[in-house]
Amino acid sequence: ISHELRTPLTLILNPIEEIGKNEALSPQGYDQIEIVKKNSNRMIRFINQLLDFRKLESGKAKLQIAHFDLTMLVKEVLTYFRETALQRNISLSLLPSDLAINIWGDKDKLEIVIYNLLSNAFKFSADHSNIGVKIDSDPSMKYVNLSVEDQGVGVPANQLKEIFNLYYQVDHQNDMNQKGSGIGLALSKEIIELHGGQISAHQNEDRGLTVKVALLTDKSHFVGENIEFIESQQVAVPVKQVPKGEGNTPVLSDDLQPKAKLLLVEDNDDLRNFLTTQLNRFYEVETAGDGAEGLQKAQKLVPDLILSDVMMPVMSGIDMLDQLKNDISTSHIPVVLLSAKFSIEDQIKGLQYGADYYITKPFNNEFLMAAIAGLIKQRKRIFTELVENKHLPPLEPSDIVITDKDKLFMEKVIEIVEQNMENTDFNIDSVAEAIGMGRSTFYRKFKSLTDFAPVEFVRHMRLQRAKQFLDGGEKSISVIAYTVGFTNAKYFSTCFKEKYKLSPSEYLKSIGE
Repeated sequence: ISHELRTPLTLILNPIEEIGKNEALSPQGYDQIEIVKKNSNRMIRFINQLLDFRKLESGKAKLQIAHFDLTMLVKEVLTYFRETALQRNISLSLLPSDLAINIWGDKDKLEIVIYNLLSNAFKFSADHSNIGVKIDSDPSMKYVNLSVEDQGVGVPANQLKEIFNLYYQVDHQNDMNQKGSGIGLALSKEIIELHGGQISAHQNEDRGLTVKVALLTDKSHFVGENIEFIESQQVAVPVKQVPKGEGNTPVLSDDLQPKAKLLLVEDNDDLRNFLTTQLNRFYEVETAGDGAEGLQKAQKLVPDLILSDVMMPVMSGIDMLDQLKNDISTSHIPVVLLSAKFSIEDQIKGLQYGADYYITKPFNNEFLMAAIAGLIKQRKRIFTELVENKHLPPLEPSDIVITDKDKLFMEKVIEIVEQNMENTDFNIDSVAEAIGMGRSTFYRKFKSLTDFAPVEFVRHMRLQRAKQFLDGGEKSISVIAYTVGFTNAKYFSTCFKEKYKLSPSEYLKSIGE
């Protein structure tokens, strides 16, 4: 269901974004686009909550338990509603606002609960009314209570217990044309009960509804195979779920190859055609309709980057990724996964298999373009630094994935070139043979990693060694030239000056001064 709904939504949101950016529309036209975007985003929330509910209902959901300040979490969620409150003149308050209340729980799932309770309150509240959030605890600090109170249309007393049932919608005789999906409160109830807590609702004395959540503050009740304790401050992984309609235009720097080769692997014809149109503005794009075809084309073409769906016939994107990263000829290629599977478990799985980015559908097109441009540029920079310094730079968690096979490949090439520095007949065929790869496969992989053609790299290494001889006190330029594999001293001097902006003799003078 996720894949079947998210891909069409991607094909609604992204073309609409492009029309809004690139077409001259009337004010009414822009308003219509905003309506489409708003309702598409409502559909996304609906799908996410339905999938979350089904996972909880089936017992497959996992809780990632951490220690955190509930008051701070409520404040974060309240910021999502500030603009709506201002537009509708709704007074939004939190009491107490300065009391830290630390609890154990799944912060992400409890954020969903708080968001749903506030969303429900706004949905059924009139303009110029009040919505209040209260947090308090019992004297023993064993329980903490969170309540959301509104001044809306309320719920008939005989329906109060039913509002937490899936798909239930209150039948108001005098409502404001507001109806929910019937999922939010049902999902919230499942999450709270999974935390060992309780959720209830009651009518206010004057008007409106109060929904109250009671949670245990300690962690002793969190037991079982679906419970995982994590650090209170989680380290973010490079997974991007960009708010729809946000993002900046990608900056494609001048030094980026304007026609780097991309392989797009996507089984949906419409989405593949849309992405091809977007990517063709900056890159040379090859396409494949499933993972098996993608793997075959990747091995043949050795592209600069692969953009792939996850759920595909014949071979999935994950299986394709696994084979790519275990093949020396393709292990270096950056891979961006696009997926309708949005759970944190699926995202982590993609990263563990070697993906550089895992972007969920529907995605923000501008962010995708910026991510691709950044990955290609970063990959070139890392391996250029490797070639220059003959060591790998330290990798931080946010850096792109570089496999051990890539490191070993580059180290082996450098070692082979160093061992054959004086051999004037040494060339690309010699390197490829020593590595155990075909000439064309070696050339494509090496060029993709370093932006050097192999012959340029050999010359680069020879000139670096020549400079080392000069720095070490060797005075004979002819001797140095032949020692590093140049058969012509004049050609050596020309190449040296092109690289270091000084001829060998001029360089000797500069270091002797």
